[in-house]
Parts: sequence; C-alpha cells; structure tokens
Amino acid sequence: MLFNVNYWIFLSFSLVLFVGFLFFLKIFLKKRQENQIWKGKLKIKLQNLQSSKIDTPSKIIQLDKLLEYALQNKFNQKNNLGKLLQKNFRKFKKEELKNLWKAHKIRNSLVHDIDLKFNHRQLLEAESILLDYLDKISFEF
Repeated sequence: MLFNVNYWIFLSFSLVLFVGFLFFLKIFLKKRQENQIWKGKLKIKLQNLQSSKIDTPSKIIQLDKLLEYALQNKFNQKNNLGKLLQKNFRKFKKEELKNLWKAHKIRNSLVHDIDLKFNHRQLLEAESILLDYLDKISFEF
C-alpha cells in the first residue's frame, strides 16, 4: 500500500484541498472581522450623531460623510461618494440609488451653494434617506 500510486495521488490531492480550504477560511474570517470593525465604528458614529444636538444641515453633511465611509469599506474602494455611487450603481435598487443621489445633491448644495434655498421638509427628507440607508448597511452581513 505504501507504493500504491493512486493512494499517494489521493493523499496529495486531499492535502492540497485541505490547505486550500484553510487558506479560504482564513481570508473569509479576516474579511468578516474587517466588516465587523468598520460596521461597529459606523454604528457608534451613527448613535453619537443621532443623539447630538446639531442642526439638520450639519447633520446631513455628517451623515453624507458616514455614507461615503461605509460605501468605501463595503466596496473596498477609496473614491468619493459620487464616484462610489456611479461605479457601483448596479449594486443598488433603482429607488434606493435615486434617493441616495438626491440626498447627496442636497448635501453638495449645503456645502457649495451660497444662495441656498431649501425648505425644512427637503432637509428632513435627505436626513431620513441617509439615516435609513446607513442603518440598513450597518446590519448587513
């Protein structure tokens, strides 16, 4: 049996499969741990932001930053939020993507437009869109 070629081929193949499985498991567990770290950080930042007493425009700007952070980690890309939404549009539901763009455009107006004229309802809608998506992404597996 020690000189049976089929036995040694089977043993070698089994060993290669086992090592491959261990390598895959290590990568999977590392990625899962990384996800838990950034999602934990996201949850803490969200809780702090929701309990803070800052005005709605400032909150929208902060939520937009958190969304960028979350998507950078989710898609493993270091682009700005606009590029992340453009490059990964197929990974969103159509309505979800439309709403995220809407909220991001409001954030851009808050930051760049000196003659800004938004009503409070629009600001609350943008805040709600960002909060809902961030809450959703923080609980994804």
